[in-house]
Amino acid sequence: MDAKRKILICGAGIAGPALGFWLDRYGYSVVVAEKAASIRDGGQNVDIKGLGQEVIRRMSIVEKILEKNTLEQGQKYFDAKGRAIAVFPKGALSGLTSDFEILRGDFANILYEETRSNCNYRFSTFVTALKQSGDHVEVIFNDGNVELFELVICADGVSSPTRQLVLSAETQFRDFGAYMAFFKIPREPQDDNWACSVNGIGGTMLTLPRTALARACGARRRSFGTGA
Repeated sequence: MDAKRKILICGAGIAGPALGFWLDRYGYSVVVAEKAASIRDGGQNVDIKGLGQEVIRRMSIVEKILEKNTLEQGQKYFDAKGRAIAVFPKGALSGLTSDFEILRGDFANILYEETRSNCNYRFSTFVTALKQSGDHVEVIFNDGNVELFELVICADGVSSPTRQLVLSAETQFRDFGAYMAFFKIPREPQDDNWACSVNGIGGTMLTLPRTALARACGARRRSFGTGA
């Protein structure tokens, strides 16, 4: 098995397929190993800013991203009574919404469709062992297959199990006591295209569509016994 110009990318999220796009263009044979059974469609909105916008232009996927744009107009911050106290329109200084805002899952699927014909995607596949030699890396996969690669790239998240195989001592995390959770909820007819946020008890913050936020503020007021 010749490893020359053969590269393994671990992770088929955003970084893995994007990198695979360019490696294929420069003549490399690319294998993308993904532990999940398919492209994962969850996750937070992705704001493509700065040099990222130049990259998607060079990849010729701007129109596809715009077709999946979240249409978010910006972010509004509310107090516990549901009154707007700060507004940051799209493109505003310190705003969180860019012209290219897309759900992470939609972005991942666009990149996958752009690369699936040229990159060898292997789902339900992950690395169990790595052995570095002079000019190649011997990789053992969870199905028992052994292959040689010129390079192995970890693009499987901050808690990358592949990175742990070779850099376990260097991979450390500092707990700042902050936690984030993202989930999908259906839109309602009266919702607009603004992200609405409110600070909660004990340093919590919720960002929801307008209707869901109004209900959350009402529940919070009731918890203090101040009425709906």
